[in-house]
Amino acid sequence: MTKDRVTVASPATLSNLGSGFDVFGLALNEPFDVVDARRTSERGVVIDGIEGRGAENITRDAARNSAGAAAQAVLESANADFGVALTIKKGIRPCSGIGSSG
Repeated sequence: MTKDRVTVASPATLSNLGSGFDVFGLALNEPFDVVDARRTSERGVVIDGIEGRGAENITRDAARNSAGAAAQAVLESANADFGVALTIKKGIRPCSGIGSSG
């Protein structure tokens, strides 16, 4: 059986807890981002759309978008003969301090 679509959710995180800094962290129930990946016949990654918090400031250039770059790395690693189209729903506002330490 082949799956042509997968949807994943990634929770916001908190770190810098006490003296643990980035060693200790917590995943929150909300907010979270959702990425839907749909298999396409054309190789490569395209971002069909981005909606939600701060979406207007997030690039749809797959090579410069963290979800797009990660998807491309997976396709290359698997030597895939297909591509993916991503739809991103932002629940975590960019630069809010609850996404990552980057």
